[in-house]
Amino acid sequence: MLDVFCDFIQIPVNARNQRHYIRHHQLRRFFPMIFFWGNSFSGLDTLRWFLGQTDPEHLYNYITESTPGAILRDVKIDYAVESTLDEDPQTLPLLQLIESRYGTRSVKVLDAEELSLYVEELVLEGKISIEPEFFDGPDGRSFRILILVSRGTQDERTT
Repeated sequence: MLDVFCDFIQIPVNARNQRHYIRHHQLRRFFPMIFFWGNSFSGLDTLRWFLGQTDPEHLYNYITESTPGAILRDVKIDYAVESTLDEDPQTLPLLQLIESRYGTRSVKVLDAEELSLYVEELVLEGKISIEPEFFDGPDGRSFRILILVSRGTQDERTT
């Protein structure tokens, strides 16, 4: 079926007039990676159900082991920006850092792109990091996303 599709869309041929045909194993990670990139961390539970995975940590490692660092960093930044704009109370330490650094806590007046630039700068400087934390809960293995704000030698955790 994939061969017919490759012929139908007329994948270019090489110098020896041979066409490269896509194989299903090449697409094995494609859907989970695209789904993760498009939905950030909010889609992990749905993706875990779809793939029949029980451990969110295994799924996260499966997706991210072949994800370039810049793409994964952007997904994390998007998560922090969305949480901040949604006024998630757990982002208070991040808001305090933004206020002390940029002179404003009113992130609602910023567009998402501008806030994203601020958050990216903080990530690149090591002032914040966004990481999943995996743990065993009453319903099995679960996770939450931590936004770690570095304050000198002390890190403040938010979820």
